[in-house]
Amino acid sequence: MSKDERDKPVTKKHAQLLSLVKQEFPRLGDFLTTAAENRTINLATHMGDAVNKRFPGSYLRGLAELFEYLDVVFAAFQREPLLTSIAFLISRARSDFEVAFEATLSGLNSVVLDSMRDVMEVEYLLREFSHDLSLIAVWRNSDSSARTSKFSPARLRQRQAKRLGKAPRNVLEKFEYKIHSESLHVVPPSELNDHASKGFSKAPRIEGLEFGFWEIFEHAYRLVLELHRLGGKVSGSAWTAPDPMAELPNLQDSHKRMATVIMLFAKNHRI
Repeated sequence: MSKDERDKPVTKKHAQLLSLVKQEFPRLGDFLTTAAENRTINLATHMGDAVNKRFPGSYLRGLAELFEYLDVVFAAFQREPLLTSIAFLISRARSDFEVAFEATLSGLNSVVLDSMRDVMEVEYLLREFSHDLSLIAVWRNSDSSARTSKFSPARLRQRQAKRLGKAPRNVLEKFEYKIHSESLHVVPPSELNDHASKGFSKAPRIEGLEFGFWEIFEHAYRLVLELHRLGGKVSGSAWTAPDPMAELPNLQDSHKRMATVIMLFAKNHRI
């Protein structure tokens, strides 16, 4: 590659390559063009337009703060002997959020649901470890069969339901996890298909865009609480990572915005 080629802006180079793909492989070019157009339009939506003025709480500021927090907690886990072996769970969740953000902007909400199901499973594990720290080593040293038997999402939900004094079928997590699973597996069409259909979302642009952020910030909020709980239990007063309830204002604002928009959506659709 020549110096001139390296010096070209990435966006210009991408446009040139996209044009070549469209000429030689029209169907592939159409898909890539739609994704690129969606990213541009949807990103502009969250850079200070009327939508942000109506619903305070920038999703982009919240995401940036989330990533910074996960980096801090990852480093804290690595410094703690009991937690260093599961620090990779934080990196995994961070990658899930990165993929979900890109997919949200591109309009690929089924990818968002799949990524957030992975975050849910990390959340379940962290919660279980908080209740019994000895399970960290058990999980790390188990083979695939033992992990499925003792640490599958269903098993973890059952134990949480028991702690809550509820039947597993009456815990909201069961319904929530089922929705995420059905988006992945082959099932008959449903209302969810409009917002999280395979391929590009068929929902109106704002609803489709908000849907992805709803998913991201609901699961981000719950994940950071579990990380803080586990870190505090292991390290005690030596745990110095920010308190999500008091020291992550942008993430809190994004979560509040998400809840506000969901309520308006539910009201408008009589849910």
